[in-house]
Amino acid sequence: MTYSLPVAIFAILLSLLLISKRAKNRPPGPKGWPVIGNLPQMPKMHEWLTFSEWSKDYGDCIYLTILGQPILVLNSLKAATELLDQRSSIYSSRPRLVMAGDLYSGSVILKVTYGYQTAARGDHFLLLAEKVMAAFSEASQPGNWLVDLIPWLRYIPDWTPGATFKKKAAEWSKLHMEVIEGPYIWAKKNQDSSKLITPNVTTTVLSQQIDSLLPEDENILLWATASLFGAMALHPDVQRKGQQEVDTVLRGQRLPKIADLPSLPFVETIMREVLRWNPVTPLGVPHLLTQEDNYRTYTIPKGTIVMPNIW
Repeated sequence: MTYSLPVAIFAILLSLLLISKRAKNRPPGPKGWPVIGNLPQMPKMHEWLTFSEWSKDYGDCIYLTILGQPILVLNSLKAATELLDQRSSIYSSRPRLVMAGDLYSGSVILKVTYGYQTAARGDHFLLLAEKVMAAFSEASQPGNWLVDLIPWLRYIPDWTPGATFKKKAAEWSKLHMEVIEGPYIWAKKNQDSSKLITPNVTTTVLSQQIDSLLPEDENILLWATASLFGAMALHPDVQRKGQQEVDTVLRGQRLPKIADLPSLPFVETIMREVLRWNPVTPLGVPHLLTQEDNYRTYTIPKGTIVMPNIW
């Protein structure tokens, strides 16, 4: 019994070492360490910027390992299309991210009432939304959390040394609930107040799709709308041209609808450019390879987490 724990640890380390030694013909990437792989090199913030820099040295397919977990970063539209689209039958599974999923209460749900006038500086709800998105980005980044690689760590007591991830998850969960309830409470208190601005495009869209719009879609809509406001503030000439097109087509009689999009080509171009310029998820959503695959001259092992670098 005395030697059971050291033997178990030795067996785990040995298996990870053997896995790293068996690697064959993998895509290029930064050289890692035995057992821990590229863990020390993984960026903690703005990962997409680091991956873009690495692509200058290693190309559009970058291979990493973290404690035996293989990760493939795709830095070009060509590679992402050929793998995630043309081979979707084996690249469409999702990795289990314990920190982002189980401990962080799953997807972030934002029930915001549109028609709320934001403050010019330091708006409370916008700051909350930014904090939630930053927290989710950190929680869902592969390699950031040991509990994603060793799921049973989620069951250790909160006071255990090294269990700071549980405290962090609790903080993010509280923030998550504040984002859900805060805007709703504000809207309920201000239903008859002049603070509520009507009509507005977002409220119109949500009312038309109230039965089919998922909470995740609401979150994406909020982020895309904030990006649009930022882009238009930076480029008022583009905003004026888009407004002129809307006024010409609709003559100021109503708000735009999805059916009007074919008649608003410049507005559609603005929408597409905003999503390209500031994507909701710069690293996309992680995929999981369900079987070993050969791509170009590389062999990609089963279980690899595949991350498209949209940015």
